[in-house]
Amino acid sequence: MKGLLVHIGADTTTLSVVAPIFPDDTFEYIPIKEIYGLGIKTYRDIPARNTKYGRTLADFLPSDLARLPVHLDPNFDNFTYGEPFKEQPKFWTLMKLAEGDLIFFIASLAPYNPEIYEKRDALLRSYQVGRRDKYVVGFFQVKGIAEVYVMKSKSRLALAMLNIYVLLEEGASPLDLKSLKYEIRRLEEYGYIMERNGRYEFTEEGLRIIDGLLEDLSGRTESEQYELLEKGSFEVRQLIGEVAEEDVKGNQHYKRLRDLDWDHFIVIKGKPESSALLKRAVKLTEGFEGYWFKLNELGREVLQRKYDSLRGMRWINKKAATKLVQEISRCNKEMVEELQRNLLK
Repeated sequence: MKGLLVHIGADTTTLSVVAPIFPDDTFEYIPIKEIYGLGIKTYRDIPARNTKYGRTLADFLPSDLARLPVHLDPNFDNFTYGEPFKEQPKFWTLMKLAEGDLIFFIASLAPYNPEIYEKRDALLRSYQVGRRDKYVVGFFQVKGIAEVYVMKSKSRLALAMLNIYVLLEEGASPLDLKSLKYEIRRLEEYGYIMERNGRYEFTEEGLRIIDGLLEDLSGRTESEQYELLEKGSFEVRQLIGEVAEEDVKGNQHYKRLRDLDWDHFIVIKGKPESSALLKRAVKLTEGFEGYWFKLNELGREVLQRKYDSLRGMRWINKKAATKLVQEISRCNKEMVEELQRNLLK
């Protein structure tokens, strides 16, 4: 067993503010904003965990952020965590996990002050400067890892996109676009196309969509192409253990996809019996110095150094992972029996 520290949640670089931690070390889990695809929920739609202090997550954010769509990942209801396929360290780092490994989720939190939050639009951002620290807020024990390719299709929308492509590439359309008025309007709403000087053009996002559609159609028989346009594509390659179809479809990377949209991503499934969003956060730092957070005693023992940004991902060995589990157990006594049974064996 090895451990991986993964930074998640609202931060100054992703949302301009961080989530609050309360005097008893309970906290709010505030995910980052969704910047791509469909926003299923906003911060106003997600109930607060600590109803003594707020009704929804919007009560802990400036009002200009309250209506933003939420990227709810990791999802602690179905214990999944996803990352898109890119030439970046995160995707490839997650590929190195093995069944039984532990992912510890790290978030930035700042002390709750009721007077500040009452006037949060004017005061919250400046109040949190210099008061943020890094905490363990949850963990997964890996049950499975899957690589996923999805393309959501609606045949008439796809037909409209393909006809616009032919029109732009060859100067003629095989079908009358007037018969696709509803579909054209929907493509404009999605931001795939725009009208300029009496003709439709693909946006940058539209070019990504049509490139993916053409790539999916190439090399297929006519019947296979028809099936793709009617049903789309849903391919799950199990890498380690098992990730069920409903787990993938419950992850934000799938849920945010629009019609004709596609994505290639990795999904980590945590074992439900040994994965959790903590009730009380476990502190790893004691303030910010220069460009780094100063690690507290636990942080130094886990990471074997004095300073760290604790952003991105960090590997830790079995001894350090066990130490973190023990500290989580100490701070979350209601979880002790389950943690010791499932993680410390």
